[in-house]
Amino acid sequence: MPGAMRRARSFAVVVVAVASVGTTAACKSCDVRPAGPGDGGDDPAVAEGPHVQPTMPEGMLLPGAGGGGGASGEGGSDRGASGGGASAAPGVRTARRVKAGPYAELQPAAAGDRPSRRDLASWSDASLFVSLEAMALLHEAFARALPGFDLFVPRLLGPDALRVLAGELAPIERAGGPAASAAREVAAYADELAKQQRGLWVLTP
Repeated sequence: MPGAMRRARSFAVVVVAVASVGTTAACKSCDVRPAGPGDGGDDPAVAEGPHVQPTMPEGMLLPGAGGGGGASGEGGSDRGASGGGASAAPGVRTARRVKAGPYAELQPAAAGDRPSRRDLASWSDASLFVSLEAMALLHEAFARALPGFDLFVPRLLGPDALRVLAGELAPIERAGGPAASAAREVAAYADELAKQQRGLWVLTP
């Protein structure tokens, strides 16, 4: 009888030991798994975190511009910029009689002009030129005056839209920021054309 009890105990110890080894092996196998999207791995979206937002490409509005200000004269008006001597980065300003450069051209419309017209000649001596840096600050006023306004597509503003534009530019002028001078020049130009019942084209190079 004692021998039988010893054999029973030995068998029980062996069973417990085997079960313990099996459980340990199974647990360790749970920790070893191939790298997947949840581990970061080579997935850039996971590596950067789930809430990383794409950034807007730089230079969409001002490609190649080296920043405004400095000697270019922020917030000024250049009425003597004739010929092709426009700087690469004119700053926040308006100009007359320029023939090249990163400007939006505000060109008086001819009688009978329609929004569908596309045979427009650029760099007119009668136009007011607004640097693209200034237009970036004035864009919202143009968009309110003409719903659907797109700086990179020729747009025609009629007299009514020009009156709205002048009103939208007034708060920008009163705020006295870097675009105040440009806002004043554009508002005066728009108001003058509206009084003559003329329209205004917005063109970009």
